[in-house]
Amino acid sequence: MADASVVINEAGAGVKNLETVWKSVEAYVENSIEQLKDVDNSTLLLQFKMRMQSTVNSWSEVGNITAELVALFEEAQREVNVKVRSVKDPGKELQLQRKKLNNAVIKFDMEYLPELKNSMEQLRRSIQKFDNDIENSYLRCIPEMKNLITRLTEAEKIYESSNCTPEIMEKVMEMVQEEKSTMQDTLLEAAKTIHKGTLGLRDDSLKEQMDDAVLMLEDMIKKQAEYAYGILEPELTALAKALESVDATLLEKLDENPFQIVMDLLPKVETIEGLDLTQPEIAAMKAAYETALSVLNRMAGSADILKYMSIHDELKKKYEDLERVFQEAKALCDKLELHSRSLKNLYQVHEVKEYFIECGKTHEMNLQDLLRQLKEENMEQADEMAACREEVEKGLRDLESARSAWR
Repeated sequence: MADASVVINEAGAGVKNLETVWKSVEAYVENSIEQLKDVDNSTLLLQFKMRMQSTVNSWSEVGNITAELVALFEEAQREVNVKVRSVKDPGKELQLQRKKLNNAVIKFDMEYLPELKNSMEQLRRSIQKFDNDIENSYLRCIPEMKNLITRLTEAEKIYESSNCTPEIMEKVMEMVQEEKSTMQDTLLEAAKTIHKGTLGLRDDSLKEQMDDAVLMLEDMIKKQAEYAYGILEPELTALAKALESVDATLLEKLDENPFQIVMDLLPKVETIEGLDLTQPEIAAMKAAYETALSVLNRMAGSADILKYMSIHDELKKKYEDLERVFQEAKALCDKLELHSRSLKNLYQVHEVKEYFIECGKTHEMNLQDLLRQLKEENMEQADEMAACREEVEKGLRDLESARSAWR
């Protein structure tokens, strides 16, 4: 039965470790959403929050599956333990339980594992779609900006070619520049939003802290293992041998039956000459003599046994105390190793965070490039508009001069 229990425990532990990873990632994503609550709600940020919430839901689904797996293995373990206690043929029952465990593993491979992989694939596609959506929105934004600039330029040309006063022309120019500035401010705000969200996710000290914690734990595990397995375990082995030797000697002494030996060595009253054993007084003296010698010899014969029993009890107490310390040391080693594995699992969370940071960097660079292009085109448009304004003003002055001359 021990083999089946070990297999079940290892399988259950593996699934629980998986569950720990999902919970860590879910907590990270929820914390990211909490940090973004204070950021202004631009359209891109709302999309980001929606995708993050979708990520939380996906992790929750994965967590539910792993919880079902844990329950499955725990139920199998309970069933094995209960039936082993009640079965008369442990060999047959062990075979049956191994078969059930094998079926459980097959069920895990054929039902739960594909579902788990499917959920992970959906999560991966969700994150990829989020990245593609933002990328496409930037790509669409560039031609829209160029179309806007083209339309504004055409509007300027129409107004410039019409018969308008400098005041009207000035207002038109102000309206055009205001519309351009509004679009530029919108893009700039989007860039700031992405940048702020990226800074919210960025924490370069996290990986350093994780590295330090893992190294510290591994050092503690190494020292604790040296103490437990290098010092305590040899002492336990030596004590166990000493205890075994004392017990063997004690059993040997008991097998010799010293009480019977003493009784056999007692002098018999019948061998004493001159006593009339038929007289009541003599018979009573005989009985008292035999009893006294028997008690004295029994006490003397049991002295060695009592000495060995005292040593046995002392060694047994030391052994129990040392074994308790050894078990505590082993438990601490196991606990430290569990913490170390949990910290290493956080690297997966860190990689997810780094993915979002890289996405933010890419989108921020795209926005900055777009703003730079917009500024360059604005400067070109401003130069062209200034030249047009000079030509319009010159034309108006020439027209006024012609009118004055005609008058």
